[in-house]
Amino acid sequence: MANKKFTVTWEPGTFGHLLQAIIAIQCYGATYDKIESDSHSQPDWPGTINTVHPYDINLIDDGHEVIKPYFKNANLKFFPMYLNYVKTDQKSTPVELLRLYWNYHDLICPKSFNIDMTNFFTNVSMFKKDIQQFLDTDKLLDDTIYFIDEKRKVNLPHFTDYNEKILHTSSCCKAKTFKDMSNLTDYEIGLVLCDYLQGEVHKVNVFANAYNNELITSTMDIIRYEN
Repeated sequence: MANKKFTVTWEPGTFGHLLQAIIAIQCYGATYDKIESDSHSQPDWPGTINTVHPYDINLIDDGHEVIKPYFKNANLKFFPMYLNYVKTDQKSTPVELLRLYWNYHDLICPKSFNIDMTNFFTNVSMFKKDIQQFLDTDKLLDDTIYFIDEKRKVNLPHFTDYNEKILHTSSCCKAKTFKDMSNLTDYEIGLVLCDYLQGEVHKVNVFANAYNNELITSTMDIIRYEN
């Protein structure tokens, strides 16, 4: 293990820093005094953990053990954007987000162990097994398991909020039913639009061209642009 060199490559919001930390704990004995939902602040540790962020296959060292996180579940396609928003307070208008992400896809890396981060939230035992497989170890250290469990605990509220604020609201749009959206920010409304209109270039253009920064307070305010 000591002779192995690792690379973590990832797109924003997919928990690349989390995987970097897991490797550091399991392989190099790193310790964390405080575990928060945001993983951008990392301690120093021995060993080599390279990062390629954002993902670029041309920058990956073929001599490294490479891991790339992604969300396989289509319902979580825009969850990384939500995580970046809540952890870094990003700002954007609904139409700006829609134009940027309407056809977003997080690519699988052919040089990498692609780990489905959906399991981090919905099947943590499987997630731990995937980590074991990548690191080629029969057992995770107690410190590694504790770190994973604690990280999951502090990130679960974001997962719950995303399901309620974004996915449930988008599903109401698809069902043409009313839901109050007055508590959502512009960024959250933009993510609802991305999920609702994803991949539908004509519908995206119709909405983006017709919308003139009017207040959106319910799903009806989105649906009416289709008529």
